[in-house]
Amino acid sequence: MNYQDLTSYMLDIKKQIDSELSHFYDQRIADAALLSSEYKKLVSDTAKQTLRGGKRLRPALAVLGYRIAGGSEDDKIIKAAAALEIFHNYLLIHDDIMDRDDRRHGGANITGLYKKRLAKTLSESEAQHVADSFSILAGDINCGLSYEALLAAGFSNELTLRATTRLNKAVFEVAAGQHLDVLGSYAKKLGLQNIIAISQHKTADYSVIMPLQFGAILAGVENGMLESMSDYGQPLGIGFQLADDVLGMFGNQKNTGKPILSDLHEGKQTVLMHYGMQLASPKQKKTLSYIVGNPRANLADLKVTRQILEENGAKAKTLIIAQEYSKKAISFVPKITTKVQLQKLLIDFANYCVSRTN
Repeated sequence: MNYQDLTSYMLDIKKQIDSELSHFYDQRIADAALLSSEYKKLVSDTAKQTLRGGKRLRPALAVLGYRIAGGSEDDKIIKAAAALEIFHNYLLIHDDIMDRDDRRHGGANITGLYKKRLAKTLSESEAQHVADSFSILAGDINCGLSYEALLAAGFSNELTLRATTRLNKAVFEVAAGQHLDVLGSYAKKLGLQNIIAISQHKTADYSVIMPLQFGAILAGVENGMLESMSDYGQPLGIGFQLADDVLGMFGNQKNTGKPILSDLHEGKQTVLMHYGMQLASPKQKKTLSYIVGNPRANLADLKVTRQILEENGAKAKTLIIAQEYSKKAISFVPKITTKVQLQKLLIDFANYCVSRTN
């Protein structure tokens, strides 16, 4: 492995993962066609959404974890890492249903796609129900296919079982974070610790620790290195989520690929909004209380919210905290690997997580 920087590494892994995913889905679409033409369409739509966007961060970390641990069977780890991306999109599809989002990766998601298709023949409420039902099925399809892809990667039964067990552990924790997140959507106020806990459960383990350990496990590593990866991933995952919340509020739809008003309509309780209210003047607090969580909030309301969060320092404070978490993560890098090039990738990834623009 000889990469000059994180960007070239990410682009190379993304290219390999996308190629593997395309080949894998082509076979499954053909299998679906044998069952029914409509089912073929659903599997094809599921494949298109999975392939349409995404940075392949988790596969990239899985491959990195594998190489840090001394793995050398590139074909196998790419197949296994592709399984992680399929699994990730299973969770994204279900997450969009819970968030009532109709878009993902810069286009209509499964719900948005089928709601539009069914609008001419069904009532609005019935079209929504059927579209959500198809989304649940699409997520289920990806869930099953991810395990199939992992089994097909060709690792030993023992390593495959260990990797599967690690993935399932992450899902159990993600569900805990998602549960807290849903509770937070209607709870009057979540404390800062509960908000941080959502980041720990939804992001830290699943998005950073698990992928690194998943790859290392498939290389045959036992405990020591896995613990160091956890020490690195725990603070970084929280920093990643804090930066993501800022991006969700201040980013543009073209870059994020998600509805720009989504977090505002949902009234998502984030560290950013926690400090936004804490640092707000009485007038600002009254304005935020009216806008945040209002399903009728518009672009003008978003502009006002952004202005308040910048003026009272909530945005800056959140990003500073995110960077502190990133620095803490970087301090554990030497415990994971002594190889300078691999250390640089881990350090660059930590910096990227809290400074990204998409």
